[in-house]
Amino acid sequence: MRRRTFLIGSATAMLLAVREGVVAAADPKRILYPIRDRATWVFVDRNGNVIKPEVECFNLDQFSEGLIAFVEHRKKVGQLPHGYMDAAGKVVFKSTEWHKPGPFREGLAAVAVVSDGRWGYINTKGEWAIPPPKEPRFSLFAMPFSDGLAAVNVRGRNDLGHTAFIDRSGKVVTPEPLGRVSSFSEGFAAVLKEMWGFIDKQGRWVVAPQYHWCGDFREGLAPVGDLAQDWYLSAEQIRASATTTRSTTGPSATSRPVAAAFALPAGWSGYSFFEGLALVCDDHGKHGYIDRSGKVVIEPQFSAALRFSNGLAAVRGGSGEEWGFIDRTGRVVIEPIYRSKGTSPTHAGGNRWDRRHNRSLDAANPFPFTGGATVVLAPRGGDALIDTNGTVIFEER
Repeated sequence: MRRRTFLIGSATAMLLAVREGVVAAADPKRILYPIRDRATWVFVDRNGNVIKPEVECFNLDQFSEGLIAFVEHRKKVGQLPHGYMDAAGKVVFKSTEWHKPGPFREGLAAVAVVSDGRWGYINTKGEWAIPPPKEPRFSLFAMPFSDGLAAVNVRGRNDLGHTAFIDRSGKVVTPEPLGRVSSFSEGFAAVLKEMWGFIDKQGRWVVAPQYHWCGDFREGLAPVGDLAQDWYLSAEQIRASATTTRSTTGPSATSRPVAAAFALPAGWSGYSFFEGLALVCDDHGKHGYIDRSGKVVIEPQFSAALRFSNGLAAVRGGSGEEWGFIDRTGRVVIEPIYRSKGTSPTHAGGNRWDRRHNRSLDAANPFPFTGGATVVLAPRGGDALIDTNGTVIFEER
């Protein structure tokens, strides 16, 4: 039985994308991790030192490009301030005029006007870099920038609109209306047009829509598939292939996808590459890992698994909810005693897209090791910061 994971929608993809992240403070070797402590939010470094934010917050998402979005907790009735803090816990700017602050990517962050929901982008000084249009043009969502472009919902007065990509000036750069899309990664974005394919940054079809789903390009490869089999496409081969450039036609007549680097066994599902390994799920629902040649390096054996980060991957061996961590050889280095802080996906390793469904199980990794540490839900129920050896650096009190 083939197991799939699917996208909730472009807006949700933006929200899921902001869940994993930390920040390097003024000292580039110092990384801070947002964590709960005594019913409030604090920042903790790898040595267990604590920085308390100057305002009490409902929630903290992540640091991105030195800033972290927050919603201020107030007892007063009215619109709650939204804003960004720096690594010292100081408020850099905040506002009651906009909300839903997204992560900073390439110097810009999407925010929505409170009064009418119009989206625009601010810079790291809190100034409008791409002001909200006078009409609610970017109405339903505005995704973070990637590869110099961002996906937004463009609509008129009397329609639900369509998806388009804009550049840093706010100019729409894709010539035709689009439906569901992924963010650009390594020069390509997945786009749904009856079936899934890929476009380049000029909006030209470089892989005609012909797949039931596709994942992001990572490390030069992207997983794609139909109902029976998955393949990995090569970005290098796509760029070099004249037959897959500027295609505006429908599904390919060939049985083997163009620019396929290798195929997985029938019934297997593949995911995006991270740190040279990609998660796979076999036809029995067991998870393992392959290298960039398609060779199985960790046999499918786990009931659930996530992508690698900092040389470790979270795995679950049985029917319980506890996760442990393995290294690149498959050796268990941290025993399965932890739970996910967020939604616990069945398996994950990069976005998976499907034209028939509207849900996601693996868009975010709830255990991202960054700088040698990650935040987990400890056995006693509180947040804990652990290192790659499983040593507890800090635990919620």
